[in-house]
Amino acid sequence: MGDFQELRPGPRTSEVRFLAVGDAEEVSSPLVRMLADRGLSAEICSGADQALAMLEHSCFEGVLCEQNLPGMAGMELLSEVKTSYPQVAFVMIAESGDVRQGVLAMIAGASGYLLKPLRSEAVDASLHLALGRKRLERSLVKFRTKQNLKENIHKLRLAKAATPGRGESY
Repeated sequence: MGDFQELRPGPRTSEVRFLAVGDAEEVSSPLVRMLADRGLSAEICSGADQALAMLEHSCFEGVLCEQNLPGMAGMELLSEVKTSYPQVAFVMIAESGDVRQGVLAMIAGASGYLLKPLRSEAVDASLHLALGRKRLERSLVKFRTKQNLKENIHKLRLAKAATPGRGESY
C-alpha cells in the first residue's frame, strides 16, 4: 500500500487521526498499535456515546468501530456519524465470518468494513479505500460548488444583459 500521508485532507504536516471504538483489550488496543506502526494516530473509546462526544470536540479522519457496542450499536453510531460528521470515514468491524454485517454497514454508508481477527493487510487496504473515498467525496463537493458558482455567474450576466438600461444598448 502507499503512504497514508497522500490521503490527508489538509497540509502534509497535519496528522491523520482515527477513533477506535470498541473493546479495548480485544480490538482497539491492537488496532491502535497497528496504526502507530504506520505513523498514524488513534484514540480509544469503549462506546458510542463517548465516541460522539470525542467527535464533537476533536478532529478525526476516520472511525473504526466494532459492530457490537454497549448501549448504542455500531450501526446506530454509523448513522449518527454519517449525519453529523459526513467528512469522517467510517469503517465497521464485524465478527469473524459475518460478511453480511459488513455489507449492511456499507449499504448504510460505511466507507469500509473489517472482519475479526484484524489482519494488518486488511486494515491497510480498508483504511486506504475509506480515506480515498472521502478524499474523492470532498473533491466532488468542491467541483460541484465551483460548477454551481460558474452557472450562477453566467445567469447573473444574462440577467444583467437582459435588463433594460443595463448591458448593451440597442
